[in-house]
Amino acid sequence: GQGKIPAVYRPSQGMWSVFGLTRFYFGSSADAPVAGDYGGAAAWEAAVFRPENGMWSVRDTTRVYFGGSLDAPVPAKYPGGPNDAPGVFRPSDGLWSIPSLTRFVLGGAGDELVLGDADGDGSADAGLFRPASSLWAIRSLTRYYFGSSGDLPVPSDRDGDLAADPALFRPSAGLWAVRARTRFLFGAAGDLPLSR
Repeated sequence: GQGKIPAVYRPSQGMWSVFGLTRFYFGSSADAPVAGDYGGAAAWEAAVFRPENGMWSVRDTTRVYFGGSLDAPVPAKYPGGPNDAPGVFRPSDGLWSIPSLTRFVLGGAGDELVLGDADGDGSADAGLFRPASSLWAIRSLTRYYFGSSGDLPVPSDRDGDLAADPALFRPSAGLWAVRARTRFLFGAAGDLPLSR
């Protein structure tokens, strides 16, 4: 397998930039990037979540409504689903909600969400990154420490073994780091990290 290629979304311009491949515009500063494989074609698609009305929009294909202004988007290929699906996390009570699949509590205010297939079974595992202590906790699987305050988690399969590797993006330096593997520079302060 081939590792993931880093990408960034610049909210101020609605600009998507995929490292060494392409750049295009989709979305606005009010949107959160939620790229994924929504169509089931094993291909990355640009998508945004608009908190003000709960709209999920996949570039050039579809729109659905789920969640709202109190929620953070957590799209992923969840157990029981054929491809990536919308999901939301409500920091005020730690509630995760995935339409037609499940609801559970994990984490709370101040935690960054971590989604990725940590165990290589083909489905996303919910987790969190707690910047204040550098704690990563993957639901029912593991806990470890990596990163620091200000870092953003971007776990994905970077080495082709089908399991998500712990990785982070440090916006202040444009630094990408994969735990115990590699570090490189791409992006700048104000960019939001994506994985494809």
